[in-house]
Amino acid sequence: MNRDPKWHRLLSLTGLLSFMLGTAGCVLPGGLTPVGGQQVNGWIRNPAGKGIPDQKLVLVQGHFDRLDTETVQYVTAPADVWKVERVELITNADGCFTHKLRGFTHCHPTWIIPPLGALPSKINGEADHGKFFILQTPGSKGGIYEIRQKGSKAIVRKWCNARNRRQRVDPKIDPEVFTTTVHRIKLDQADGYYPLIPGVTLEIVRRH
Repeated sequence: MNRDPKWHRLLSLTGLLSFMLGTAGCVLPGGLTPVGGQQVNGWIRNPAGKGIPDQKLVLVQGHFDRLDTETVQYVTAPADVWKVERVELITNADGCFTHKLRGFTHCHPTWIIPPLGALPSKINGEADHGKFFILQTPGSKGGIYEIRQKGSKAIVRKWCNARNRRQRVDPKIDPEVFTTTVHRIKLDQADGYYPLIPGVTLEIVRRH
């Protein structure tokens, strides 16, 4: 039987690549890097701009890279406490809440696959650890949100139970409207050291 030389070369190349991926590929640790640890400040206001007191919120941050069907469960009952920081906050008389997330260390591995070279960890989402936190707002009108740092702002996505996924907040129909700012905050410590840490400010207006 005659074989097409082009197909023969393609099959040979595919077999060689499969062999290298299975035997020659390796993962190099990227070292432990401190991530997360944002200072979160925010307000819950009514449409007239007045703060709403005594509102309970939940903040969650841990070793995961997105809000999904697994991590949404940590809001009410963390399955692996060692992975998760979960804190309940109550707004004060001005509708204000504040919390400094403790952060954690994370290793961003790198795949080495000859002859393709190095594939960065961001391809599989590893580099997103610590860049966001989860927020649950109070009451029957409240929601569960992913607050993710991006430049000088934060991207807010809301968990949709009906679709079982996160989605962008629609300011035209959603009962809560977010205004966000990302900045650097000088943290005072007892030893006189003042490190700059990431800070996120949230203003949540409840329209209904």
